[in-house]
Amino acid sequence: MISSKARENIYRYNTFDDNGESHFTLRHGSDNVVYGNFFLKGAGLRIKEGQNQMVYNNYFETGNYWTIKLENYKVDPLKNIVIAHNTFANSGSMKLGGKGDFQPAEVQLTNNLFFKSTAPVLDDLTGKETFDGNAFQDSENQNLAGFYTTNTAILKNSEGFFQPEKRISEGKVSAPIRILDIPELNDDPQIGLDISGNKRSNKTKSAGSFEPSRKANPVKPQATAQNTGPEYLRKNISLAQRIIENIRKETISKAEQLMKESPVTVTDSSCKRSAGGKNDFYSEGDYWWPDPDNPSGPYIQKDGQTNPDNFVAHRHAMIRLSEISATLTSAWLFTGKQKYADQVLKHLNAWFVAPETRMNPNMLYAQAIWGRFTGRGIGLIDAYHFVEVVRSVKVLESNKGLSPEQLQPIKAWFAEFLNWMSTHQYGIDEMNAKNNHGTCWAVTAAAMADLTGNKEVLNMCTDRFKTVFLPTQMADDGSFPQELRRTKPYGYSLFNIDAMCNLAEILSTSDDNLWEFQTPDGKSLKKGMEYIFPFIADKSKWPFAKDIYIWEEWPVRQSSLLFSGLAYQNKEYINTFLRLPANPTHPEVIRNVPVRHPVIWLVK
Repeated sequence: MISSKARENIYRYNTFDDNGESHFTLRHGSDNVVYGNFFLKGAGLRIKEGQNQMVYNNYFETGNYWTIKLENYKVDPLKNIVIAHNTFANSGSMKLGGKGDFQPAEVQLTNNLFFKSTAPVLDDLTGKETFDGNAFQDSENQNLAGFYTTNTAILKNSEGFFQPEKRISEGKVSAPIRILDIPELNDDPQIGLDISGNKRSNKTKSAGSFEPSRKANPVKPQATAQNTGPEYLRKNISLAQRIIENIRKETISKAEQLMKESPVTVTDSSCKRSAGGKNDFYSEGDYWWPDPDNPSGPYIQKDGQTNPDNFVAHRHAMIRLSEISATLTSAWLFTGKQKYADQVLKHLNAWFVAPETRMNPNMLYAQAIWGRFTGRGIGLIDAYHFVEVVRSVKVLESNKGLSPEQLQPIKAWFAEFLNWMSTHQYGIDEMNAKNNHGTCWAVTAAAMADLTGNKEVLNMCTDRFKTVFLPTQMADDGSFPQELRRTKPYGYSLFNIDAMCNLAEILSTSDDNLWEFQTPDGKSLKKGMEYIFPFIADKSKWPFAKDIYIWEEWPVRQSSLLFSGLAYQNKEYINTFLRLPANPTHPEVIRNVPVRHPVIWLVK
């Protein structure tokens, strides 16, 4: 990739990413410095000829590829090779040139950090190297002098790179590092700065490229796909990566705040109008109001007008659980910090395990109507907010954030709830609803079936997508007539296309991709998105009546834009997603956008 054949060069702040065996080579020419670079997912640095080659403050995460390879030729022999204060995480071996006909001389490894190596840390040694103050963790111990084991926590930072949580100070360097003194580097001969520009202590310096402190800048590349190269190339970076970079910092910040929150379940509030018990979920139909002509009698309906006095505390608690679970799980994925996963478990146990606080696994009393019904099948739509809770559990299980033993009773609860909603008449009624309620039932059921391994329900939901939802709910132009008839046609149209896309995201496989499915008469998710997208991008083009409630608050970051943008690699959808509000505050908007945390869906 780069072949340097000149002397006194400085190579700094480059990022080598996903390049396979292609690598950077120092050939003829002495007195070169390589520092502050990132070598990611591919081979690293080869030093083939020359003297006084300095390699420090670099970050290597090369996977199964080698990190540094020393070679030697008598015509221009290697001598005084200094490899100091580098971090090697999830990387292969460093090859030191011992098998060559003319072995390198005066090779010094000092204060490097080796973490979770994928192969022996060192290979092809000459036996003449100098090792001093090198730390390793979760890597093969080769029992060499100058290496020590560290137990300091090494975690992924907010940028996705490994750094020690605290200073690694167990190993003390007994000899000076033979570094070239080049004034232009803004560094001193003993490496006074780390890879992020933080000052290193004068005496004991932490092993690796990063110097921890409370105010230290985190490890991150200076050169990234977002800021390097021509604009036309920068626009073509991964759409998923753009989303991740957009939400990373805010997600971690939110997670820190949510770490302070205690569980709140259905047992923390109650309503005297509920026919259920302490552990039963209860809610009341939104559009039902006291009859002014009969104040103590049965409620009457006002479609699209939410009664602010109805009981919604359990629904809000469920939405809160969804927000906490998905945010903390996202932060765990970003940082690797176990505290986030452990905090999710506290909330999950309170909701689904602990007898005193758990919710009974049914919704017999959801969306009740005073004087008319103690509960209704339509109330199952409240369970839509379990979808990201379930997804969080799946991600934590698949990526070993929580153990199978910890998650078993939680998965058992969802299996029992899924059985109830598939067999009780309320659930059957909701499943057969001809509008968004039927779609949302399928999304909720599919998420739980995916977690619990219920293939029968997964197959049934896939079949309904193909034979019921698209054929009967979608018009030839891609609209949803049942939603357009409502008093909130815009909001309901957004709600239903989101649900359709959520369902496709959960159910699609390599063998059965619902994003590409089309009915015999040409109805498809692609057509649905082509219909609605112009009105998301510019609401003023909406050709129908405005919603009678929360018109100005729409649209927000709709999950339909997220999932279809990724499925179809449509940059316009993703660009629109990213420019829309990420944190809606109106309760009705939050209620109607139950999928709000991209990262737990981007991790498979």
